[in-house]
Amino acid sequence: PMAQSIIAGKATSRTTASGLLFAAVFLAALAVTLSLRGPGFIHHDTSEVVMWGHSGWTAGFWKHPPFLPWLTRAWFAVLPMSAFSLALLTAANITVCAWAVWAIARMADDAENESRGLIALGLLMLVPFASIMAVKLNHNSILISLWPLTILAFLRALDKPTAARAIIFGVLAAAAVLAKYYSLMLLAGFIAASFASPARAWRFYRSPTPYVAVAAFALAMMPHVFWMLERSATPLAYAFKAGTANPVSAARGPAMALNFAVQAPLLLLPMAFIAWLLMRSNDSAAHRNHAAPSRHPYERELILLAAVPYMLTIILVFVFHLRGAVAWAMPVFVCLPAIIAARTNSVPEWLSRHGLTAIPVVVMIIVAGGMIGTRLAVTRGADGIAEPRREIAEAVTALWRSSQSSPLPIVAGDQRLTSAAVIFAPDHPQGWPGFSATQAPWIDAALAAKTGFAGLCRPADGACIELATTVSNGRAIRCTIRRRVQHLGAFGPWFEVAVFLLPPAGSTTALSCPPVEPL
Repeated sequence: PMAQSIIAGKATSRTTASGLLFAAVFLAALAVTLSLRGPGFIHHDTSEVVMWGHSGWTAGFWKHPPFLPWLTRAWFAVLPMSAFSLALLTAANITVCAWAVWAIARMADDAENESRGLIALGLLMLVPFASIMAVKLNHNSILISLWPLTILAFLRALDKPTAARAIIFGVLAAAAVLAKYYSLMLLAGFIAASFASPARAWRFYRSPTPYVAVAAFALAMMPHVFWMLERSATPLAYAFKAGTANPVSAARGPAMALNFAVQAPLLLLPMAFIAWLLMRSNDSAAHRNHAAPSRHPYERELILLAAVPYMLTIILVFVFHLRGAVAWAMPVFVCLPAIIAARTNSVPEWLSRHGLTAIPVVVMIIVAGGMIGTRLAVTRGADGIAEPRREIAEAVTALWRSSQSSPLPIVAGDQRLTSAAVIFAPDHPQGWPGFSATQAPWIDAALAAKTGFAGLCRPADGACIELATTVSNGRAIRCTIRRRVQHLGAFGPWFEVAVFLLPPAGSTTALSCPPVEPL
C-alpha cells in the first residue's frame, strides 16, 4: 500500500507539473499572438473561415473542407466573437501541437531518463512552422496540431492494436483531411510507416485495427463526400486552380519544386543547430559511458511520416506546376523534435543551467519585437494590418442602427471587409462576399432585399459597386466613410470605403449618410 501511495503521489505530481507546463506554453503562445497582430487586425484567411462557420454547419465550402469553420463555430458558441477570442483559439492550436509532440517524445522515456518530452518541447519552439508562422490561423496552421495528434494516435494503434485506438486514429485522420486536402499526403505516409517494422506490420494487419480505422475514417468523411458529389467537387477544383503556379511554363514546375525542396528545410536551421549540439554532447557521454546510442522506438515510422509527405509534395509541385508554398510544409516537420529528443541521453550543462531562463527571455523579445513591428506596419500602411476593418465594421453598424431598430442582418461586397465585419460588427451579421452565390450559397438577392443589407466596396472596385447597385435594384443609398487604424499611439493612413445601405422590406424609416470625415 505504501508503494502504491508513493507511485500515485508521483503520478499526481507529474500531472500537476505537466498542467503547469502547458499552461505556460498557452500563455506564451497567446502573448506572441497578440503582439504580432494589431487589435483590429485579423488576417483575411482567418476572418473568411469565421464567416463560413458563422453561416452554419455546412458540410463544405467553395474553397476548403469544413473542419476549421466547424471548429470556429463551436469555439464561438462558448466564447464571444472577437479578435481576442481568436487569439485564444490560435494559442490553443499551438498548445495542442506542443502537447502532441511532447507526448510522442515521451514514448521514448524510460525510468532513467524522463526528460525527452521537455527536450522535444524546447526544440519545437525553434521551429517557425509551430510558433511564429502559426499565429495566422488558417487551413495550413490548423494542421500543426491535427497532424501530430493523428500521428500519436497511429503510433498508439501500432503499439497496441485495439478497436478503440483504431476509431480514434480513423476519426483524427478524417479531421486532418477535412481541415485540408493536403493531409492526403499524411495518409500516404501512414501506409508507408505501417510497414517500417515487419514485426509490427504483421501484428497490425492481422488485427482488426487498420480495417476499423478505415471504416471510421470513411464514416467521418461521408457527409463531406456527398456534399462534394452534389457540387462537382468544387473545393478540389479550387485547390488545383489556386495552387497552380502562374505563369505555367516548362521550367516553372522544376523551379517551384526546387524552391519548396530547399526553402522548407531552411526554416529548420535554428532547431538543427541546437540538435547538433545535443547530439554532440550525447555522443561524448555515450562514448565515456560505453553506452549504446538511444533512439525513439518508432523512429523509422516518424522519419517516414515526415519524408513521404515532403517528397510527394515535391513530386506534385514538379508534375502539376504547383506554387509549392512553403506554408504547405507547416505540419510536415513538427514531429522531428521527438526523434531528436529520443537520441538525447544527456543535456549539455550550459543548456540545463540557462535553458529555462532563456525561454521566457526569448518570448519577451518576440513579444516586444512584435509590438514594435506591428506599430511600424500601421504607420507605413502595410497591406492588411493598416486597413481599419474593425473601425469600418463599427461605423457601418452605427450607421444602420441610426435609422433601423433591427440588427444589421447581412454585410456584403469586398471579401476582406465583409468577412471582418462578421467578427467586428456588434450584430455579427451574415457575410455575403462578392454578392456571390458560389461563395455564400446561404444568401441570395431575394433574401437580401427582404432583410436589407450593408454593402462594402472599395471606391476603385467598379465590379463590386455595380453588383451592389444591381442587387438593391437601385434602392440602396450610397455613403462614403473614412477611417484609419490607431495602435500604440500610431495612426495608419486614411482608408475610404463606399457603403451601400438597403433597409428591410417594409421599412418606413429613411436612411441618411453621415458627414465624410476630413482627411
